[in-house]
Amino acid sequence: MGTYYRHRKTETFDVPYSFRCEQCGKDSGTLKATISGMEAEINSNFKQLDDKKQQKLNETAHTYLVREVREVYQNVTEKQIYSTAFKDECPYCHKPQSWAVSGAKNEMFGTPIVCVILGIIIGAGCYFFAEVDNSLTIALAAGFTAGLATMELSVLNGRERAGWLYEHTSVEAELNAGQVSIRGGTVEALLDTGTVAEAYLEGSAEAALIRYTPGMEAEEHVSILGGKKMPDQAAVGDDVLSVSLRAIGDVDTFLTPAGSGSRVTITYFDGWDGSLFGKDWTGVFPVVLPKELYDEYGGTIALSWKGFHICEVAGYYTGSVDGGGDSILLPLGVYQRLGGHRTSYSKVHLWLDPALNRDLSPFLRAAEDAVQSGLEAVVWDEELRMVTAPLEQSVELTEALYPVVFALSVLTAAAGSALPVVSRRWASSRWLSRSPFRVRSPVRSRASGGSSNSSWTRTSNSSGM
Repeated sequence: MGTYYRHRKTETFDVPYSFRCEQCGKDSGTLKATISGMEAEINSNFKQLDDKKQQKLNETAHTYLVREVREVYQNVTEKQIYSTAFKDECPYCHKPQSWAVSGAKNEMFGTPIVCVILGIIIGAGCYFFAEVDNSLTIALAAGFTAGLATMELSVLNGRERAGWLYEHTSVEAELNAGQVSIRGGTVEALLDTGTVAEAYLEGSAEAALIRYTPGMEAEEHVSILGGKKMPDQAAVGDDVLSVSLRAIGDVDTFLTPAGSGSRVTITYFDGWDGSLFGKDWTGVFPVVLPKELYDEYGGTIALSWKGFHICEVAGYYTGSVDGGGDSILLPLGVYQRLGGHRTSYSKVHLWLDPALNRDLSPFLRAAEDAVQSGLEAVVWDEELRMVTAPLEQSVELTEALYPVVFALSVLTAAAGSALPVVSRRWASSRWLSRSPFRVRSPVRSRASGGSSNSSWTRTSNSSGM
C-alpha cells in the first residue's frame, strides 16, 4: 500500500470593527474579527509539493477565504446577521450586545439536525457493515437522543437569550409639541403607566430681553401689573428684544440627540458649570446666552416673562438649538416655579424600564391618547422587535419540531428493533425453501399405540430417477 501526504492550508483575514456599548455607552475602540476560509486540501505522494501544486493549494485557500468574507459581508449588509467572529463583549463593562444574537440565531438549528442525521448515518453503517445485531438500534437511539437533547438545550438557551434581550434592550420614546404644547398632565399620565425609567423635559416660551442698567430693579422703577412686577417704560426705554427661552434640567442630555442642543457648544465662565441647570433658584438666577447676545448685552440681563427678573449670565454658547434658533437657556426648576400648575413643555424624551419591555401596552395607550390630543409621539422599539421577534420565532419552531422528532425517533427505534428479527425469519424461510432436505411430520400409529419419530429423507432433484 502506497504512502501519501495530505497537505492543508487555511487563510484568515482580520476585519477591524468597533461599536458603542448599549449598556455603558462607551466606544469599544478598534477591535478585530478573524474571518477564516474553508480549509483547502491536496493529497500527494510527496512530502513536499512542487511549485505548481503549491500554487494551486494557495489559490484554492484564497478562493475559500474570499467566498467566506463575501458571505459575511452580505449577511451583515442585507440580513443584519453578524458572524460570531465579531465579539460583542464590551471591553469596559464586559456586557454583551443585542446585535450578536443574530449569529446565534443563524446557527440555532445546526447542531440538532447534524446530530439526528449523524445518528441515522452511523446506524445504517453499523447495520450493514458490523456484525452486532442490535447496533442499528443502539446507534439510532444515541443519535436521536443527542438530537433531542440538543433541541431542548437550544430552546432553553433561546428563551434565556430572549429574556436577556428584553431586559437589556433600551426602548425610547419622545413627545414633541405639535399643534398644542405638552401639558404637565400628559407627562404625568405617561409616568403613571409605571413603564418609564427616566424622563427628560424641555420647556420653551417667548419673553422680552431687556438691557440691564444698575438700579432698574429698584422699587421706584417697578410697577405691579396683573399681580406681577414689571419695569416701567422709563427704566426700560426702547432697548427691548423679543427672544425665545429654552428651559433644561440636564445639560448632558440636552447636548445629545435626545435633547435639542446636539449642535450646541457651551462655554462657562469661571465658577460655573452644567450643574446650574439642575438646581432650584430663587431671586437672581443664571442663564446661558447665545454668543451674539452676550457680546451685545453683557454679563447681566433682565427678562420679562411671568414677571420681571434679573439674570446673571453664566456663559455663552455657539451653534443653534433645534426648533429654537438662538434661545436663552435657563434652569428647568426656574421655568417650572414661574409657570406653576400651568407649566407646559415643548419636548419630552423618555427611557422605558427594560424590565417591563414584554408588555408596553399601558405606555402605548397613553402615547396614543397624547397623539389624539394633537401631539407628536415617536416610540423607538425597532431594535427590540428586530432582535427578539426572530429569536422567539426560532424558539417556537424548535418547540414545534421537538414532538415531531420525538415521534420519529420512537418509530425508528421500533423499526430498528423489529428489523433484525424480521431479517432472520426471512433468511430462515429462504434457506428452508432451497434446502435438499425435507422434514416429515411425526405420525402416531393408532393400531400399535406407538409413536414414530420424525426423520430426514433426502430427495433427489435429478430427472429420470
